[in-house]
Amino acid sequence: MSLKRPIVYTQMKLFILCAALLVPTAQTLMPSRLPNGEVRRYVVNKEAPSSDLFAVERKEACIIAKHWMNNIAVQPEVPQEDAHIVERIDRLCDFAESDEDERNVYLVWMPKGVMRDVLFITIINVGVHLTVCLLVPSPYWDSTQIDSHKLKEALHHLACESGYSLDLTFLYKNDVRYKLAWSDVH
Repeated sequence: MSLKRPIVYTQMKLFILCAALLVPTAQTLMPSRLPNGEVRRYVVNKEAPSSDLFAVERKEACIIAKHWMNNIAVQPEVPQEDAHIVERIDRLCDFAESDEDERNVYLVWMPKGVMRDVLFITIINVGVHLTVCLLVPSPYWDSTQIDSHKLKEALHHLACESGYSLDLTFLYKNDVRYKLAWSDVH
């Protein structure tokens, strides 16, 4: 009888392991959803869109980005839709490590939602213009929650409030996604 118990126990562990491996990851709770399954929604401050932007230290920006990277890296393979995020996180961390320019400002975009989540990290260079150097989207963000155009509006509002013009040339040159997505806005 003592031999049957370990065999049954081993078979049960093997069954549980196989069942766990067969469950598709797409059926797990997506971080972009609430526990009840509904899509997280975010709302911008319509009167002062720039109030959804918060300045952070470059180290804080890297910690947030590395947290995102860890959540992407947990998966056996980096999903195609997250590959561009990984590349931008690498660029952000490399840039921040060598950044000595006091004119560079690190901002996070956190519009109001059920929780205040960081949806984007951006690096802005304050010179003659407010130049957007880099945008890093959260792997949890998706455009059904809130459109990235709202981020552009917040950046534009920040520039106007500060007495600068918003310069997206550098961003558009280095990130065709936003050039295509934002070309028809403002």
